[in-house]
Formats: sequence, C-alpha cells, structure tokens
Amino acid sequence: MAGALLITADTSLGGLVTRAMSGSGVDVAVAEDSNAATRALVTMRVDAVVADALWPEDVAEARRVLNSAGRDVPLAVIAGASTRWNRWRLPRGAVQVFRRPLDLREVRQALQLLVRGGGGTRELKLPGGVVLDSGADTVSMSGRNTVLTGREVQILRILASARGAVVPTDEMMHRVWATESRNTDALRTHIRAIRAKLASIGAPDLIQNLPRRGYRLRTDAAAS
Repeated sequence: MAGALLITADTSLGGLVTRAMSGSGVDVAVAEDSNAATRALVTMRVDAVVADALWPEDVAEARRVLNSAGRDVPLAVIAGASTRWNRWRLPRGAVQVFRRPLDLREVRQALQLLVRGGGGTRELKLPGGVVLDSGADTVSMSGRNTVLTGREVQILRILASARGAVVPTDEMMHRVWATESRNTDALRTHIRAIRAKLASIGAPDLIQNLPRRGYRLRTDAAAS
C-alpha cells in the first residue's frame, strides 16, 4: 500500500487526516517531530510527506529530514489561512499547499495523486488561459498576475475541482469556513473580490452564480 507521512505535533490533526484517508489506498503515518519522522522514513514506505507548518522554517526542517534520509518524495505543506506563501519562501520541492481550516476532501484527493506520482496540484490551469498558483497565492494570465487571499484561493480550488459542476452554497460554506452557517455574506464578498481581481488582469469572469443552487466555474473562456 502507498504511504504518506504527516509531520505534526497536533494529535487531533493527525487523527483527522488519518480518518480522511481511510479506504483511500494510502496508509498514513503520523510523526510528532523530525526524529520520529526520520525513523518512519527508515521503517515504512513513504511516497509523500505532509508538513504541518505555520512558519517556513518548520517546513524547511521537513525538507532536511527528507534530504538526510536520501529520499526524493513530494512535500506538501499545511499552512495557516492568513499565512503568506510566496514562491521564494516555499522550500524546493513543495508542490502542494493546504489551507486551514482543512478541506479533508481536497487532502484525500491530493494525497492519492501525490503518492501515485501524479505530481502536485499547486498550479491549476483554469479556463481562458488563467493559472491559479496556490503556493504564491496568485492568479495569472498572459504575463499579468494579481495576489489572492487564502480564502479566495480555496474558493477557486474548490470550484476547479468540481470540473464545471455546481458546488452548492452550503457545501462551499462548510468547506471554506467549516461552518453550517446560512449567512452567506462573506462568501458573496469573496466571490466579488475574485471577479474584480480576474478583471484586473484581463481575465474573463469565470464564476457563475446559479440562484438558490450555488456556484460553478465556467468552462467557456469567453464568458463574461
């Protein structure tokens, strides 16, 4: 069975990820520090490493563990929702950034891809030639780019993963804010901000609102 190593001192987080991966074909081992991670790399098959880190230096420690063990495997990062992750701050080889609160569905899908050599999904190609970089928190098109907030990145990733299908509003609220609240003002505010930022780089309006249903990513690049 393929294996993933989660480095975190947060036992509750370890339990959440382990349960999320149940039945996925990916066995998850949890290490609380770099010493435990080094032992795990020796005793088990590790096809991907996930580092729980709020600061870049902690992620760099995970990379040092991998280098010391002579293992060249994909590295994913769990970052705080407000943490700014620019290209120069991401350690070499970090191919995936997960935002808090975790979307466990996204974690499950991404780890299945990583351990099977599917590569990271840090950069997503959206319709109309738009590229979403969840590591640098940017969207770009034709050499122009603009910075997004962590929530805006998460919203676009969720819509992109639906592949043109409608994502119900209540599901979006739960996955982005981990809440069952029916107050969708914050979601609408973030959608408006994304649209404005896409327009600022000359990109089409990629987000379609279906009243009383939810949102979907337009597949027609010429949509406006």
